Amino acid sequence: RSGSFSYFLMNYVDNARGLVVVGTWTSCSNSSYEQAGQRDVSLLCVWSERWQETPGVTPTYSTADDRPPVNSGGKVCSGNEVLTKGQCVCDDGHERDPILGDCRRCNVGQDSLAASGSEQCDMCAEGYYRLSADPADHCTSCDRIGGVTCPLNATLEKLNLHEGHWRISATSLEVHKCWTPSNSRLSPCKGGSNSDFESAGYCREGHNGPRCELCSNSSQYYSQGVCLDCPEANSRLLAFAFISLALLAFLVGVYAASLRLAPRLYYHGKQWVRRCYARCMRLALIAKLKLAFAFFQTMSLLPTVYDTDLPEYFYSWTRFVNVFKIPLDQIVIARECLGGGFEGWLLFSALLPFGAMAVYLGISLPIEISQDIARRLLSGTKECPQWKTRLFRLLPMLLFVAFCLTPSTSNAIFSAWNCESFQLDSTSNPPLTVRFLRGDLSVKCDESDAQYKSITNIALILVLIWPIGVPLGFLLLLVSCRKALLLGQSTRMSQAISFLHREYVNADYWWEFLFLLHRLAIVGFVQLVPNPIQRCLFGILVALAYLIALFAFKPYKRNDVGSTAYGSQITTLL
Repeated sequence: RSGSFSYFLMNYVDNARGLVVVGTWTSCSNSSYEQAGQRDVSLLCVWSERWQETPGVTPTYSTADDRPPVNSGGKVCSGNEVLTKGQCVCDDGHERDPILGDCRRCNVGQDSLAASGSEQCDMCAEGYYRLSADPADHCTSCDRIGGVTCPLNATLEKLNLHEGHWRISATSLEVHKCWTPSNSRLSPCKGGSNSDFESAGYCREGHNGPRCELCSNSSQYYSQGVCLDCPEANSRLLAFAFISLALLAFLVGVYAASLRLAPRLYYHGKQWVRRCYARCMRLALIAKLKLAFAFFQTMSLLPTVYDTDLPEYFYSWTRFVNVFKIPLDQIVIARECLGGGFEGWLLFSALLPFGAMAVYLGISLPIEISQDIARRLLSGTKECPQWKTRLFRLLPMLLFVAFCLTPSTSNAIFSAWNCESFQLDSTSNPPLTVRFLRGDLSVKCDESDAQYKSITNIALILVLIWPIGVPLGFLLLLVSCRKALLLGQSTRMSQAISFLHREYVNADYWWEFLFLLHRLAIVGFVQLVPNPIQRCLFGILVALAYLIALFAFKPYKRNDVGSTAYGSQITTLL
């Protein structure tokens, strides 16, 4: 009998996990009671104890009633057991120990909530899930995923997604947060547990694709959580062309009228503009504005290039920098409405800057010609200026347009390699993934796919024109004036390309080429790196290398311009 006492004592202490028992037994006395005409005799022993909590362990307690339950037929079940049909079975949330035979509590997250008597922890409690229905899989907290609710006995396929969340398949552990408008509009992702075909079941009506950012209707385009009707492409393009020609005619007419009707006013206005320009030159405002524009343009492109998920307040504070993206394609017409797929959008994005330059030439050439005619009439000479002279006059603005548009255009071109990866099957080892083009989520980034191969082939040609051709063009123009720039001499050519070298010391006349190449590297070429972490590391290394070169060469003539360059580059790096 003392051995029996010892067994029950050990069992009791084991059930009180997280506690250390210190105490002694007292002498035992006989006790008895009757039930249903039967007399039962038992021993009543007293245990004097002191409980000490084990640090870092949450204690659990178990107690047992020393009296039989009503209508139990005199049968008494031990702790963590209940009487069912005359048999003692494990209570809910407990399983039978195969060695000791007692009922022990299931592990946290594996509480068996099935009917009493199962005696196996084969179900997951609410808030937990298994990868499959196999009881051997451990139950995991849903908090590790986020954006989901786990019902009773949930498996990976039965996860219930919250509104505003989406996943690509029912076997994926990656739950993505969808666009959630700040106004009263609903998110395109309705959530739920029905993934349906290509996870369209997680989307509201009219939406499909990754994060429900595609429109089911081909005549609509996606914009900030809603699908909008596409405008008529031909009418939109014609309207843009008409506005450009009207602006051209208006400017030429104003200029001609000022020459004929108010020559004195034109003369004073021209003198005022020259004085303002000279004052800006003395303060080096043009150089500082170039640095500021390049910095804000880079900042506006970083989130999409590096796939960063920054806090909402960052975007609210920096929303104004989006104007520096200069998305001419979006100004004219949305990509989805253009026709021709992503290939057509690439060509349109690459050719549109040439259209902007053509508009400038269309405005400037008539003005230049009218000025030449006016000079000949006033001077009485019949000599016509050479076209080379007119080109020198127009070159500064063309270089300015190229300076502004090359990074954003190159960013659009390199987006042909900017793909987003989604985990299609988290149960496989390694997990099965699928990649979609970030600029057009209907296109899979697969070299065996004919459409994607066509996109990359077009992008390769455009890379030669913009990200490679424009910097080399800048370098060739600077090298053609190398002697004059090193000696500090002024020629017609060096004056025409002064936008590229004015703020630099003579020995570093080529720095504008390096500056543009650095900008293209961190917002363009870096997209060729598929891994997001490696891409971020590459961008950091490029930015750090350029910062070191700035401190080593000190290419700027003025210290205040150099300080502006250092500050903007350090901010970009951080």
